[in-house]
Amino acid sequence: MNQSVRRALPLLLLFFVSMHAAARDAQWQKIAPGAGLADSYRLGLPGGALEVDFAPGALDLGETPVLAHIRAGASAEVAYFGRFPVGRARILVVPAPGRGGDPHGTTWGDVDAFQGFTRLRIGEHSTQADLDDDWVTTHELVHLAFPSQERTHHWIEEGLATYVEPLARVKTGELRAQKV
Repeated sequence: MNQSVRRALPLLLLFFVSMHAAARDAQWQKIAPGAGLADSYRLGLPGGALEVDFAPGALDLGETPVLAHIRAGASAEVAYFGRFPVGRARILVVPAPGRGGDPHGTTWGDVDAFQGFTRLRIGEHSTQADLDDDWVTTHELVHLAFPSQERTHHWIEEGLATYVEPLARVKTGELRAQKV
């Protein structure tokens, strides 16, 4: 390794650590909800912004733990990619009545002026332990970094999200490297 590369490595490491810290420490800003929504929030991130809307419905956990969980997923994206992968993304949290367990999600590109849109279904009776064990939220956010493909090539979208998700979570300390 030459001298210029050796000198640049600590600066590069510092850059990625500071980007992750900026995402991890970012605060949610409450914004006016759109028609038919219960609550809405915006999170500024290095490279972009994430808006989260809550559809009407009950969540035993409340919104605060869900927002913290989503911020952790966004922070993992920033830690892995060095920035949030799109300028503007939206997550619609849809409470699933009578259900518990891990969230379920689907992500699309270019929906209603958002470069990425994710619908995240969270069970009304989901617990903090369910969120702590969840990988789906980070997985869905990884989809924002790769363009949508034709149906016959959908495998590459899922393959990339499945590969990157645990590595991104290791970078933030949410997952131990030994588990990957």
